Amino acid sequence: MVSKEEKNRIDAQWQLLQPGWDPKDNQGERKMLYDALEEGENIERLSAGGWKFLDGRDEMESHQRGVVVATDRCVIFLNKGRLSKNVRRISYHHIETVEETGTNGVRITGPGFFASSGTYETQLPAGMTASFADFVRSRLVTDAASVKAMYAHFLDSEEGIEYWTRCSGGVETVSQDSRTLGSGGPGGTHSENWWAVDAPDARGILLATDRRVFFEPGHFPADYVNVPYTDLLTVMHRDRSVKFAGRGRDEVYVLRLPQAADAQLLAGLMQNQLAAGGRPDLTRPRVLAEWRIRQPIWSHRNKRDKERYRLPEIMDDGERLEALLGGVMHPEEEVGASHDGVVAATDRRLIFVSESMVSGGHVGQLPYDGISEIVYEQGRIHKEVIVVPKPGYPGYRVSSLDDERPNSTRQSGWAREFAALVQGFLPNSATSAMPSRRSRINAQWQEHSPDWKLDTRKNEREKLMDVLFQDEDIERLIEGNYKADVKGAQSHNVVVAATHRRIVFVYNGWTGEHVNEMPYPDIERVEANEGRLLSQRITIVGRAGANNYVVEVMSASGEDFGEGMQRFADCVRSHLANSP
Repeated sequence: MVSKEEKNRIDAQWQLLQPGWDPKDNQGERKMLYDALEEGENIERLSAGGWKFLDGRDEMESHQRGVVVATDRCVIFLNKGRLSKNVRRISYHHIETVEETGTNGVRITGPGFFASSGTYETQLPAGMTASFADFVRSRLVTDAASVKAMYAHFLDSEEGIEYWTRCSGGVETVSQDSRTLGSGGPGGTHSENWWAVDAPDARGILLATDRRVFFEPGHFPADYVNVPYTDLLTVMHRDRSVKFAGRGRDEVYVLRLPQAADAQLLAGLMQNQLAAGGRPDLTRPRVLAEWRIRQPIWSHRNKRDKERYRLPEIMDDGERLEALLGGVMHPEEEVGASHDGVVAATDRRLIFVSESMVSGGHVGQLPYDGISEIVYEQGRIHKEVIVVPKPGYPGYRVSSLDDERPNSTRQSGWAREFAALVQGFLPNSATSAMPSRRSRINAQWQEHSPDWKLDTRKNEREKLMDVLFQDEDIERLIEGNYKADVKGAQSHNVVVAATHRRIVFVYNGWTGEHVNEMPYPDIERVEANEGRLLSQRITIVGRAGANNYVVEVMSASGEDFGEGMQRFADCVRSHLANSP
């Protein structure tokens, strides 16, 4: 309830600014103003005039009648209609532009996120437009001094502003949504829950002082971001976004700045504060905060918690967590072993950590200078990230099933991005334009096969990585049953690779391994038997003293049957013509 003294004060200011008004003029708006003004707020400008909220959906008496008030804190729009009343206020620090439009019109534009901070258009009496617009402009935030004046009640008297800007931001949240996936058979459509990270987009003013980061996106204290540097744990930036977390807080704060250079500048100011001396040991809370930032959905769902609490014990002081990938890890030094866990990419190394009850605990690490390259391979089910080590270091293969990226559980491609990020940390990343042996063989596997994928006969492709020479190139590939051309010989279902120097027969499966080769100088001729009903057969006839081999390709092998078989035979014949 507004006191009588407060009403008398407002009435006195009302009459002082409009001495010609009768006490009954705009009486409804004056009574509305009693409740619209905050304690101690003073009226500076007062004018009758129509107004409308251009971004609003509610019906108003657009430009018909009303009162526009400019106080020492905000602009207030009042309208006491016959059937309803409307009151809106927009603070000066939320106003971005003020412009005169047409005859006696003023347009005030705000960020448009909150219900009262969009675009307003007024129609004022003749002679009032310019002075009203100039007064509102004089109250806007335009430099550090005006920012300091606006937040004088909040900032310490000796606190200095190092950077300020208008931007969007707030607290990052995780939400769950149910989305239709399509036909579910006789039961019709079916849906599945999707998790996604909601980036805040409330607009406001950001202050980076010499003591804190402060962001005011709205009118409510719960929306404020106020993190003193003494509580700052970590800050990360990418493109135009800056994310940070504070000690004793569960929130991850996100600011989206106008330009990438602004984000880099702000992150640099905050990182300088983190690097300042005299800070306590915050390794554990810092790593946990970086985990929340890098994988917010995991943190929200308490996923991989065992690895999350184990990781700070492994990381060194000052070591920063840059990315996380979940999956099944296969260390090369443990033949046949697999561990469900997390790969953490820091600014210094890769850390492999698993706290699985099934496969047991596992901790491994690989410095970036011990890695030759990172290879990403797309399969039908798994996404593979293969860590190719330098001599003397262990290698890893990571199979990612869910391919869960930080912002949504249903967007593929995070394993690929993870591999690209780690590749950028390698000391030789600047010279990585030259394809590695593994990348070259993978490319040839897909280019010279009958439309195979990387996971088609994957075990045989992995075996070829071991048996091919460093400079050996694959020219054609087929798959089928092969055996020596003698009665009773054992048959093997193999991949046959024609390289630029030999033919290689490879099987690598549940029943063991089989590798055989036939150099081109040992081959006399190649016979392709066409016209068979269910299969195609190719016979590789050896020179004196060499075996003959028969490869039979069934029609179920798709493109291998027919044209693919003929192309393979032609490839081998082209090399025989040059053999001694």
